[in-house]
Amino acid sequence: MTPNSSSGPGRRPGRSSSPRAATGRSAAPRRKPGGPSSSGKSTGKPAAKAPRPTERKPERQPERKGGRKPTAKVGRPVSASHSTGLLPQYAPARTRPVVSQTSAQRFAAKVRARRRRRVLITTSIVLVLLAGGWGAIFSPWATVEQVEIAGLDRVKEADVRAAAETELGHSLLLARTAEVGGRVEQLRLVKNVQVSRAWPGTLRVEVTEREPVAALPSSRVAGNSTSGTGRGEMLMVQLVDDEGVVVETRPARSTPKGLPRIDVALGQKQSVENLRATLAVRNGLPKNLDDRLTAIGTSSPDGIWLKLAAPLKNAPKRTVLVQWGDSENGAQKAEVLTALLRQKARTYDVRAPEMPSIAS
Repeated sequence: MTPNSSSGPGRRPGRSSSPRAATGRSAAPRRKPGGPSSSGKSTGKPAAKAPRPTERKPERQPERKGGRKPTAKVGRPVSASHSTGLLPQYAPARTRPVVSQTSAQRFAAKVRARRRRRVLITTSIVLVLLAGGWGAIFSPWATVEQVEIAGLDRVKEADVRAAAETELGHSLLLARTAEVGGRVEQLRLVKNVQVSRAWPGTLRVEVTEREPVAALPSSRVAGNSTSGTGRGEMLMVQLVDDEGVVVETRPARSTPKGLPRIDVALGQKQSVENLRATLAVRNGLPKNLDDRLTAIGTSSPDGIWLKLAAPLKNAPKRTVLVQWGDSENGAQKAEVLTALLRQKARTYDVRAPEMPSIAS
């Protein structure tokens, strides 16, 4: 057995124990990394550098259901020494941001400034409202200094002023306009009143007086001239408004032109209703009947009657009586009456225009 093929303990048979015998070269002495050769001589070649550690990329996780990709954990890489040969690792990311003490102080300062600003604005508004309230109530230019009255004709100005000047010297804003209007409306010839404030220091009273709409026959009173049926007596009429309030009493011959004369008794339970129904008929008559009207009156809302001049040329002072009824269907009744007046009669009844009648 040859020495190269000899086997010994710890060696595999068939192989040479010396690396030179296998390769046919002499074994080179080992060198320390980066150090000089064992013989102390430089070989002329630079020492081989150790390989850089490669960074390991985070593994790609499979996509979840629903199309959303899982978020990769991003951390802060930890550097490793090249000599140790360790690969870089990732530290876990912080889940909550850390607020510095300086940022917290700035935020607290902003909150305090915002609170001070709100308090300042609220205080300013309250002060402005208080100043305005004092100026509108207690300042000298906000008190009632004069009363203006308008719309008077028949009503005496002294009566209206006595009812309104009770507010002189009081606050204009707190003036009792409703009470002033109520006192003025108690005057008989006042139909409506409106009290308003006018700056500075003026209380304005606008009066609407009652206007006569009809002349009602009144009792005869003694007078120097004769006008009526008896000597030394004067026929008087009462001028009333649409509510039956007597506005004025004057002689019949001085009745305002265009004011109809109506024979309606006042002071009864249905006086106002009778007056309004008669006025409605009077104002709705066509011109051919209105020109011949000599009198109109009623004793009930459905008992209106008319007196017309007779359609006779040889008897101009003769009159005929028309039973009109209530104030409904005025146009139809007027048309039927115009046709009936072609016939000679003393009384015409159109209370039921579908079935009129005449009486000689």
